[in-house]
Amino acid sequence: MHKNETVVILGASDKPDRYAYLAFDALKKRGFRVLPVHPTLKEIEGTPVFSSLSEIKESVHTITLYVGPEKSANLSKEILGLSPKRIIFNPG
Repeated sequence: MHKNETVVILGASDKPDRYAYLAFDALKKRGFRVLPVHPTLKEIEGTPVFSSLSEIKESVHTITLYVGPEKSANLSKEILGLSPKRIIFNPG
């Protein structure tokens, strides 16, 4: 289990055919604490969704991005403000 590692999924999805959802599902099954972020979703399979990175007030190990550069560029200060040990930029 990875109970000490919190992973933020920026651009989370509740659609099972999306890579962000597949990542959410796989990380949860492996015991990570997953914090999905999406501006309009309220929950994914019972897990509350944050509407923005600024709502996250806990230590973050990894941020994995499922948003394009046009959106992530505007979020760089918020991303770095969480001081993650790792940032994963997924293609797309």
